[in-house]
Amino acid sequence: MTITAVEPCRAGVILATVSGPVDLLTVDRFRTQVEALLPDGGVRVLEGLLELDLSQVSFCDVAGLRALLAVRDTATRAGYRMMITNADGYTEALIAVFRLSELLGFQPADKE
Repeated sequence: MTITAVEPCRAGVILATVSGPVDLLTVDRFRTQVEALLPDGGVRVLEGLLELDLSQVSFCDVAGLRALLAVRDTATRAGYRMMITNADGYTEALIAVFRLSELLGFQPADKE
């Protein structure tokens, strides 16, 4: 599991692509890597965005969902809104089953 951060396109925006599994075996590393992207030391932005692109995630389980919620809480305390993009069908279904779309800032892609 790796996190690749992209240079922000504007101030207060953190874009990160997550790749590999986000599961029981990787959640500690996932949280550490994503939370390291956020400002520390009590620094708080007025209106930030943490966007996690999950298009490269090979698997996500319930432990992964809990980690996403924990990262969201950390981001919120730092003044960031979290948004998840490009989740695969399985991860999207898992988010839907647990009714976490709104909490995780996930908008499913329109399917035509």
